[in-house]
Amino acid sequence: MLSPFSEINIGKNHFGTAKVGWSYINDFGNEVNINIKK
Repeated sequence: MLSPFSEINIGKNHFGTAKVGWSYINDFGNEVNINIKK
């Protein structure tokens, strides 16, 4: 489960994605926001 308090992990997966809370920033500099429904 994603945590809003996650630290930045550079290169954690094969996409080299940096995880910042609920947001992902990919190699192209695009920010993808993850919305969790409760």
